[in-house]
Amino acid sequence: MTTIVTRAGKGSALTWTEGDSNFTNLNTAKLENISEDLTPTLGGNLDVNEKTLTGVKAVQGNIDGITIKNSSGTNLISVGIAGVDYCTVNANIVRTVSGDESITIQPNGTGDINLSADTVVVGDSAAAATITTNGAGNLTISTNSGTNSGTIVINQGADGNIALTPNGTGDVQLVADTVVVGDAAAAATITTNGAGNLTLSTNAGTNSGTIAITQGASANITVTPNGTGLFLVSGQTVGVRTNNTTGVIIGRNQTTTSGAYQYPALMAQKVRTDILTAAMTLEPATIGFSTRDSASVNTNFGRLSCSYQGTGSNPFFRASVSVDTFTTNLDCAIIGVGTAQWGNTTGGYTHTTPGAGNLTLSTNQGTNSGTIVITNGVNGAITLTPNGTGRVTIGNPLRLASYTAAALTALTGAVGDVAAVTNSAGGSHPNGMLAFWDTTNARWSYVHDNSAV
Repeated sequence: MTTIVTRAGKGSALTWTEGDSNFTNLNTAKLENISEDLTPTLGGNLDVNEKTLTGVKAVQGNIDGITIKNSSGTNLISVGIAGVDYCTVNANIVRTVSGDESITIQPNGTGDINLSADTVVVGDSAAAATITTNGAGNLTISTNSGTNSGTIVINQGADGNIALTPNGTGDVQLVADTVVVGDAAAAATITTNGAGNLTLSTNAGTNSGTIAITQGASANITVTPNGTGLFLVSGQTVGVRTNNTTGVIIGRNQTTTSGAYQYPALMAQKVRTDILTAAMTLEPATIGFSTRDSASVNTNFGRLSCSYQGTGSNPFFRASVSVDTFTTNLDCAIIGVGTAQWGNTTGGYTHTTPGAGNLTLSTNQGTNSGTIVITNGVNGAITLTPNGTGRVTIGNPLRLASYTAAALTALTGAVGDVAAVTNSAGGSHPNGMLAFWDTTNARWSYVHDNSAV
């Protein structure tokens, strides 16, 4: 502190010695630099005259805020830094110089922080970076201050959703070789946002097959290969299961009345890319049949297979069965050129109807054909009906049912009934005579003389 000698009374003169002493003291105590004042204070605003303020540092204290204005009073830089010790503003960097304290930039009231730059970089060198909200608010990312822009909204809270919402008819594009969905070992779901169908395709649907999941009750899932492409499932076993009591239906939607291009509803294909077809003799393409009970035990009932028999030979169809009864119900079966073999080499075979229907054998699907009809029921007849004027031809001697005379006369016949009598001997009647039902006399009569049996 500089000492200046004064007089108490107004207008009282100083001695020459006192005046010289005062000038000496002022000269000695003058400030060559403002840094020589260890505790400077300002009585008003500091005008830097559009110059740069560098080397700002708070030592052993807090900076509540830094405001730099131009000569017109307009803010050039306004940074609020609350509760930070050892903070510097230098070389376009605001940093703390001690410890791991945070720097908070907080606008007043509802003001915003605007970063007017082409690129904003976050993160500390190679360390992970985090952009988050200050409290329990959602985080929204958009363009153009949210005007005419899509958004990414991260909802706060436990199990909060992340909503990606394009603007208008825009799409969400995931430009990556691999897209992973699901949370660790939890089940993952890909679905539509509402009652729309879900379609999976490649190349934005151009020149691509599709998998279309139609929404709604009892809706279909349609797999449509592109062009002549196939729907292929790789693996040793392919399982198709349904909880519907009608089972699994495999068919083709025929949209034309033309008989051309009628493809099979189900195809079993044998593929050998290592050899030619001629070398694939007796390698079957097989369809198997099995059931599964409540104990998850599979029971195989049999299989239907078709094998190639070499150039110029007919395909070989075979139905094999297990020890259990293998029942096939066919309304109509068409077998191409060749021989249909039933049963096996060690056992018999029974061809029957699955219920109380008659069994009819014919040619050409019954058109312009004779028939053999086995009528169902007690005392059901077997009727052989040639077509038109055709005849029933038997290559070997015909053996008729034989009865004793007493047993035959106990039966009531009908027109056309013929039988052999085993004990017809007597007079001119040898054993084995033929008898017919005589409708005139309502009895059985011998053929050769019309006498009664």
